[in-house]
Order: sequence, then structure tokens, then C-alpha cells
Amino acid sequence: MYWLIEPEMSSNATIGGWRVRAEYADTACNFSRRQPQFDCAYRNGIYPQGYSYWGRGIGSSLDNDSRLYALAGVLTLSDGDSVSLAVRRAELNRDGGPHLVSDVPLDRDNVELRVAHEVWGGRISAGIGYGDPGAGSGASSGVLGFVNWQQGF
Repeated sequence: MYWLIEPEMSSNATIGGWRVRAEYADTACNFSRRQPQFDCAYRNGIYPQGYSYWGRGIGSSLDNDSRLYALAGVLTLSDGDSVSLAVRRAELNRDGGPHLVSDVPLDRDNVELRVAHEVWGGRISAGIGYGDPGAGSGASSGVLGFVNWQQGF
């Protein structure tokens, strides 16, 4: 099971348009109850190796018994440039069973700021993010940057 609830709002303003969305996803069965049912959707008696193909999850990239909260917004200016901000929290492998992403329960927080501009017949975007892998992951928090160029066909 993959439950996704994603309300979205948008509007046009004199400088451009904006869109805000909130996302909630849960891959446990009976997720809305006090005690969700673990090990029933992505890993169970039918799929003990997980609902996967060549070691990659099919369906949600969260895999088994995980939860995601996200809040994101984008401002698109009248010239096509855009600025976006996203804040996310992922609670992976909440029951500590077999999992494609994490062998132990892991809470991961992330913030990302991105700007994009049309150039050279494509779109270039650059951003900065901060990620906190949570306790027990063995990894440290860190700031990362990225640059991406895309061209559509």
C-alpha cells in the first residue's frame, strides 16, 4: 500500500505565479490507526524479498513501513525564472525489519532551496540543501549544493 495525500494551492500575482503543496505518504497498512500494521504491504509472506525488481523498490521509494511529510512552494516569475523551497521529514523502516533503504529505523530531515533560469535552449537550476540523517545512521549532517541543466525534446 502507498497512501499519498497531497493538497495544493496556487495563484497568479503581478510578479508571476506561486504554488504551495503539502504531502503526506505512508507505506504501512492501516496507517491512520493508533497501531499501524507493519510488514503487510511492501514486504510480507507473498513478497519476502520486498516488492522490488533487481534490488530497487517498485512503487514508493520509501519502501516498507515508512512515512514522509513534505511542505514545498515555488514562485515562478513572469520571465520564467523560478525559486522553490522544500522541507521534508522521512521516517524510514519504522519497525526495524528488512528494508531496501535502511536496516534500522531512521528519521531523516531535509531542507532545499533552488533557483532556475531558462538558458541555452534549456533550463539551468542551482540549489543548496541541508540534510540531517538522524541518529543511528552513522552519517553526519551536512550542507550540499548542486547545479543541473536540462533540455527537453
